[in-house]
Amino acid sequence: MKYKYLIFTIFLFIILITPILVRAYGGADLGCLGSDGCCKSGCLPKTVNCPDTRAGCIVQCKDTSQECPPLDNYECAYCHGPGFRVQKCFYAAIPPICSITASPSSISLGDSSVLTWSANIDSIGSSCTASGGWSGTKTKTGNETVYPTSTTTYNLTCKNVCDSTESATCSATVTVSTVPAFNFNITTNPTSGSVTRGNSVTTAVTVTKTAGTGATVNLTATSLPTGVTASFNPSSCNPGTSSCTSTLTLSANSTAPAITSDAITVTGTSGATFHSTTYNLTVVVPVAFNFNLTANPSSGSVVKGHSTTSTITATKTSGTAEAVSFSISSTLPTGVTKSFSPTSCTPNSTCTSILTLTTTNSASPGTYNITVKGTSASASDTVVYALNITVPVSCTITANPDSGKEALSDVDLTVNVTGGTGNIVYKMDCTGLMPYDFTSPSTSATSYTKSDLCNYYEVGTHMVQAEVTRGSSDPVTCTNTVTLYAPTLSCTLSATPYSGSHPLSGVILKADVSGTATGTINYTFYCNRNDTSTAINPVPPNPPWNYKKDGITTEPYSAPATTCNSVYANSGNYTAKVIVERSNAVPTQCQKTVTVTNDPPVASGLSVTSSSQCITAPYYSFSWTYSDSDDDNESQFLFQIDNNSNFSSPVIDRSISVDYPSPSSNNQTVTLATIITDGYLSFNTKYYWRARVIDEYGATSNWVNGSSFITPAHHYPMPDFTNVPARPNVDETVQFTDASKCFDDNPVGSGCSTATGDSYNWIFTGGTPGSSTLENPTSRFMTPGKHNVTLQVSDSDGFACSKTKSLNANYPMPTWKEILPF
Repeated sequence: MKYKYLIFTIFLFIILITPILVRAYGGADLGCLGSDGCCKSGCLPKTVNCPDTRAGCIVQCKDTSQECPPLDNYECAYCHGPGFRVQKCFYAAIPPICSITASPSSISLGDSSVLTWSANIDSIGSSCTASGGWSGTKTKTGNETVYPTSTTTYNLTCKNVCDSTESATCSATVTVSTVPAFNFNITTNPTSGSVTRGNSVTTAVTVTKTAGTGATVNLTATSLPTGVTASFNPSSCNPGTSSCTSTLTLSANSTAPAITSDAITVTGTSGATFHSTTYNLTVVVPVAFNFNLTANPSSGSVVKGHSTTSTITATKTSGTAEAVSFSISSTLPTGVTKSFSPTSCTPNSTCTSILTLTTTNSASPGTYNITVKGTSASASDTVVYALNITVPVSCTITANPDSGKEALSDVDLTVNVTGGTGNIVYKMDCTGLMPYDFTSPSTSATSYTKSDLCNYYEVGTHMVQAEVTRGSSDPVTCTNTVTLYAPTLSCTLSATPYSGSHPLSGVILKADVSGTATGTINYTFYCNRNDTSTAINPVPPNPPWNYKKDGITTEPYSAPATTCNSVYANSGNYTAKVIVERSNAVPTQCQKTVTVTNDPPVASGLSVTSSSQCITAPYYSFSWTYSDSDDDNESQFLFQIDNNSNFSSPVIDRSISVDYPSPSSNNQTVTLATIITDGYLSFNTKYYWRARVIDEYGATSNWVNGSSFITPAHHYPMPDFTNVPARPNVDETVQFTDASKCFDDNPVGSGCSTATGDSYNWIFTGGTPGSSTLENPTSRFMTPGKHNVTLQVSDSDGFACSKTKSLNANYPMPTWKEILPF
């Protein structure tokens, strides 16, 4: 059945299409093509490809009456009609078009104009010809500068190679004014200058018209030295009928290198006209300010309770003067205060301040080196003033000889003065009775001897006396004795032991007596007295006796073994002495040297350890052990660190006073700094260190070197992070954001990032996920309560640190919904 329907359909299609075919191809319609060779309305057009291969031409259709040949891929419309008339391809020339402009179209004599032209001709085999004010063959587009001396027209004729009979002509006219073109010259005043680094210098730039009508001249500066910038005020000017001026400012920044007479080109430009001049600039790098200090006088003596002054002079040695402030950098003696007037001054050449040192009655006599320091913004210097503090005037008088047999003649009296200042007048009396036997002229000598002054004839003790007047001080007196005797008396003194390490105890002083004197003996022992006097109770500075035994007949005689224990506790050389008195004989004395040694202490067990590098300010700990074979306490230690093994310029140089027993541990810490700073250690540096110890008696050990060490290349990472929300609910997504700081790319630290080679290791205790290596991960916590979150950051050098924070996960608050009552 289906085949019957198919046959019927084919048959019906043939019946319907036959009339149409007869109309199209059987000649029923003879007018398919119009007179222009194109298809009329109602005809059946069809297109084929028509190649456009000839330069400068376009493709058009042309009909032909020949039998329809193969279509040859022409892209033309053709019609099927009587005789099978068709359209075929042919070529026609593209009509040429050209344009030309002159800019500017009006110029002054001597100026130029730019001709710009274009044509739609094909560039292959086509051309344009110039005429009028110019000549020659030109490309289809271009520009050319012309310099006409009168009004000139420039013509351009362009032809297409496809049809040489068709052409296009265009022209442009340049009008030339007979008025001369504007011209000028440019100068600077001054033509050279000097600028100090960090400052600026100016010069006047003058533009002077030399021809034409004044016009705006733009100013520029080129060939600037490194670190130098230029600005004009104003940046342009119009000289009008004469001239105009702009100020050129040349500024040297704080890092500009020194140069000598570098030529800077200053250019003025007006249209196509420009002129230049030069300005020679010298950049001066200022010499740093420095100075030295002097003190006049450099030393002085003052009685305690009074004051003295010295003029401190600051003298500039280089650079630009800065204010110098004065201070005392050493420790002032007890009972001494200072003041400066003025407290600072500026030495354009020199300047001075008066230093006043005032002493109180509690000041200790002695000579002290006072270090005066001057400090400016960029320099400092010191000078030492030697201050001698004296006690009030006192004197001692001695006779030579101070004892002897009867008829002791020509005895010399010597008076020694301590304390006070100024010249001295000495008065001496042989018997202690007035008037004085001798008055000296005024003298600066603090010891004065009058020879052969006294004669004694009676056995016994005679008093000698002196009165001393020094400067403006009140007179003081001192006395002594001269003894005449008949019997003889002598002694020897031994010390057992007479040497040893301190503290030396149990020394037995034994006196052997000889001579013609008889009767009971007085023994007076001194552990340390080195004068030859036999006076038992001399005035200071001689010490009082240490042990005395009177009225005995025992000889030899020894002082108790404990007599000198406290005296021989310290190291040094001591003079043991005994004074022997017997009957009416002249007392005698004898001495023995006792040597007490002090072995130096030792620094040992030097050790250096590093703190955790993950703290904000990592540090190194240094330790060593102080020990002393004499069991002396430690009084001081010295500690140095240097990046040179010869310790030529220590970065750490400490002198620490202590009071530690022997043995004891010494410790010091030094912090690492990301920026090089005094008193701190730098990263990526090899250091050497050493220590020295001093005992309470001044004995000093040798320097002992510790093991060298190398600090890390840079600070370890400083992990940190934030989380949002801060207090999450259970099963709520928490965003963790890295806030760490890394130092592998920046010595002072910057943000860490995987983009710069840093890596992350997150641990979320009780979290989902429980870990991550992302820079800013998320996690959820499925159970309520406290959960630890740990971030470990490793920088690109492998330095790693971690930080742990805790957060609380909570159940969300219940929500409430209102419902109708039952």
